[in-house]
Amino acid sequence: MKNGATIKNAEVAVYVGEYFVNNGNGALLNNHGGGIIKINGAHFLNNQKDIVMQPYELWSTVTHKAIPQRSYI
Repeated sequence: MKNGATIKNAEVAVYVGEYFVNNGNGALLNNHGGGIIKINGAHFLNNQKDIVMQPYELWSTVTHKAIPQRSYI
């Protein structure tokens, strides 16, 4: 987003990740996250949430443990 772009009146203006909705009970299942957002000179106005970034986990195929990563805004 750049050059004065505006997102307004949204429940979530920018969502980084992937989700599936289970139609059986309406549960929101988050199973992917991470990514890169480039924002320069944009505006977020009157949103319930401006940015939601789900955590990213990278798993080692050797140790079968999560490798620490960083997510920040």
